[in-house]
Amino acid sequence: MGRELKVNEAEIVIESLDSNGSKLLDLEDFIGLIEVEQEEKIEDLKEAFEICDANAYRFITPNELKKMLSKLGEWMEIKEI
Repeated sequence: MGRELKVNEAEIVIESLDSNGSKLLDLEDFIGLIEVEQEEKIEDLKEAFEICDANAYRFITPNELKKMLSKLGEWMEIKEI
């Protein structure tokens, strides 16, 4: 079992995936994180994105990412991404 992701670690993950320099994950960045290969999974990811986007701002903040991964009980090492 892994340990809880710290906010600064979530910020590093977002920085490595952020395609437009906003320091936030938008839907396309989020899909890249998950590595979707099949079109039908995109709809599931859109629903998951909306759940993670607690503020409904259409992006995931480092704190929201931390909360989401903590709820799942797992987190990825930054090196794995």
